[in-house]
Amino acid sequence: MTMSHCPHCQAELTPRARFCWLCGNAVAADSPIFLQSPGDSSSAVLRKKLPAYLPLGIVALVIVGTYYESPGLAILLVLLLGPALLVTYARSWSRERRVRQSQSSGTIAAAATAVAPLTGNEKAATFLTTFFVTFATVAGTTLVAVCVLAVYAFILFASVISVLFQLCGISKP
Repeated sequence: MTMSHCPHCQAELTPRARFCWLCGNAVAADSPIFLQSPGDSSSAVLRKKLPAYLPLGIVALVIVGTYYESPGLAILLVLLLGPALLVTYARSWSRERRVRQSQSSGTIAAAATAVAPLTGNEKAATFLTTFFVTFATVAGTTLVAVCVLAVYAFILFASVISVLFQLCGISKP
């Protein structure tokens, strides 16, 4: 049995696919489709999986390298970048799954409502949006914590001064 592949990115396609699930390009019925037998060992799988995991690997290496120099900064990077990466990959995976489902159903209604995989710009927008929301949440929480600590420090300072005045026999002004 032979498998059809996208002429643009070499991703495996279902027999009735109208769009590539990986790159989103249209696969017309009259366009040349590359055929490959299942026994062939090519680097097509590596080529389509490597770009998807490359940003995650780079961020992981940066965090590990930062951890050895400054553990606190590495923890902050994990808190800020972790949710953004997870949301981006989850949204991308969900969209690709819907694309595969619409391609495998083969109905006219599914073809009319077919969705394309996330583009690079959509992935970048998802990552940056989630990153900035996470950053704002962390910054807001930190600001609230600092304000609460400042109030407690002021109350503690006022209490210590009051006790010192009482110990020294000084009346409050």
